[in-house]
Amino acid sequence: MEAWPVARRLFAVVGKLVWITGFDHLGVPLYQAAAPAGRMIARNADLYFGPGEVVGAGQRHTAGEGVGAGLAVHGLPVDEYAWYVLICPPALQWRVTEP
Repeated sequence: MEAWPVARRLFAVVGKLVWITGFDHLGVPLYQAAAPAGRMIARNADLYFGPGEVVGAGQRHTAGEGVGAGLAVHGLPVDEYAWYVLICPPALQWRVTEP
């Protein structure tokens, strides 16, 4: 069975280089920013070249509320991810001291 049947069909239609953007927000890591207005789409893009990803890009949260929202959307407890919040820039470290 072919490993990349969908990719092969996509390349046949649009060519050998394909940018895919706006993944489902639950399909990306919690630190990926979401599109505005509460949409469940990530701000990301992957460049496919042949049967595999060559370049993956994504915007991280730019405010503490985004990190908290990412944890909530993914159903992750804040206390178990305090380590992540601590390695974030100071502007994102808002949740560590909350109960």
